[in-house]
Amino acid sequence: RTYRSDWNKITFKDYANSDNYIGNWVVHQLTGTMPWVELTDEHLEHAKKVLKTKIFVGIADQMDETVRQLREYFGWKEKEPFCAFNYLHSNPSNTN
Repeated sequence: RTYRSDWNKITFKDYANSDNYIGNWVVHQLTGTMPWVELTDEHLEHAKKVLKTKIFVGIADQMDETVRQLREYFGWKEKEPFCAFNYLHSNPSNTN
């Protein structure tokens, strides 16, 4: 999906009632289930298991700390000093 400026003028209720709304989007994403597939209790349980065992939450506004925690958690080592810092503070790719 891409940014749609026409959605700036609709309410959340209007969006939720539109054909573009995907109910239980997070469960669909965590379980790899297509949006048109009706979810079951098994999907929910699978999604909860994924959240308990495989999710790392970082904070975009604190990306240096998020990367530090990821390096610690996964045991990543930088091949060059300050490689991640230099990458994070170079030209940003998201300019919206």
